[in-house]
Amino acid sequence: QIFQLRLAIDDSCNLRCPSCRKGLIFHKQGKAYDLGIRLAGRVNQWLEEVRHPVRVHLGSDGDPFASHVYRHFMANTPVRSTIEYSILTNALMFEDFHGRVPHIMSALRTLGVSIDGASRHTYERLRLGGSWDKVNRNLECIAASKRSLGFLFNLHFVIQEGNFHEMEAIIELGRAHGADKVILTKVEDWNVLRDFAAVNVFDPAHPRHQEFQQMHEMIKQKSRSSLYGVQVETV
Repeated sequence: QIFQLRLAIDDSCNLRCPSCRKGLIFHKQGKAYDLGIRLAGRVNQWLEEVRHPVRVHLGSDGDPFASHVYRHFMANTPVRSTIEYSILTNALMFEDFHGRVPHIMSALRTLGVSIDGASRHTYERLRLGGSWDKVNRNLECIAASKRSLGFLFNLHFVIQEGNFHEMEAIIELGRAHGADKVILTKVEDWNVLRDFAAVNVFDPAHPRHQEFQQMHEMIKQKSRSSLYGVQVETV
């Protein structure tokens, strides 16, 4: 029996982050879109028939609130007390769209927000197509929704050369918006960057590795002592 289902049926996203993709990927028609719609239908059909508890995760590839395929899936998924959801999003479309899927929101257990900057300059440089003002408005909306619906709210931050100096600032941003956890993760090589070594401060050969390492160790020590007012998970 399947108890957890992680969907990756559409890589459409309203951002074009350099660490993730080489350009904008957004399907509104064509073969990729048609395939995604068919897969969404098959999954919803299975959810209609299944009787045991299932948790469905959305956001393994594209953004669930921006993707027309994931929107179609959410609009048509069966309302069932045995189905729960977790979502990973860049949050930019949360305020606009979450109200259209109240059956998803009422069954939402975890909402993760991927945000790789804690300042306008860093965020808008690493999250191309994003707006610092808009993401903060959406974080406020998420905080309000969390208070009323009770889901867990996690903030995700991919550590790289262009943002590691804001690791503590992103923890404070998470605390300010009522996040349950701030998750700091290592940048991965998805074969989209011309020079991955230039952004990978985890590499001992990187010229800023020592600076990063000292800051990272300090954060780990402070998080173990619960000094941040929010749970911190880091590599």
